[in-house]
Amino acid sequence: MAATAVRKALKVAIIAPSLELVEQDAAAAIGATTTEAVTRACAGIGPVDLSGRIVVATAGSIVRREIPAFDLLLIDEAHRFSAADETMLGKIVSQLREKNPQVMIGGLTATPFRGDGSPLLGNGGRFSKIAYQVGYIELVQLGFLAPIVAPKAPIEEFDLKNVRVRAGEYDPRDLATRFGDKRKTEAIAVAVAQYAADRNSIIVFAINVQHAHDMATA
Repeated sequence: MAATAVRKALKVAIIAPSLELVEQDAAAAIGATTTEAVTRACAGIGPVDLSGRIVVATAGSIVRREIPAFDLLLIDEAHRFSAADETMLGKIVSQLREKNPQVMIGGLTATPFRGDGSPLLGNGGRFSKIAYQVGYIELVQLGFLAPIVAPKAPIEEFDLKNVRVRAGEYDPRDLATRFGDKRKTEAIAVAVAQYAADRNSIIVFAINVQHAHDMATA
């Protein structure tokens, strides 16, 4: 997307929430364009350079600086983008719109919900529509994600019937009460050992800190 914009003589800003993502986004932008076209504006990496056709930045490194006009702003991990104008991203967007009222804003995220429950789209949200969406199955078929390997029979009965939903997510206290007991934890650990034996690495998403410790022990 950024490379296409540059070919149309547009100036692009990419804002990422960490220096690791700045490096990743900059490397991808360089791969799609040229080294000369891309600069970084991240104090944790080096000098803040806003001169590139594509500038990859962290919000904290540029929010208090005089930002030049951009034609396109891309926000990595856009679910962090609050609707509040007083946030760092909100201040940056306001400054960019002052410089160029026609600036285009796009967001990229694997989680189209904000943690505080506020919307990303529509009334109260920062974005008006979804430009492109790709699902898990398609990403597996394209080779970007590992396929799910599931047990042929249920490990345990995981009934979510009475688990409350808050801000689009299952309530962690209800989950801990329902599924955090030792028997279920040990059953999951046995299944992980069995079905992931040939994997190089494993990540387990636990309910809370205590459940994470219990899973690690199991």
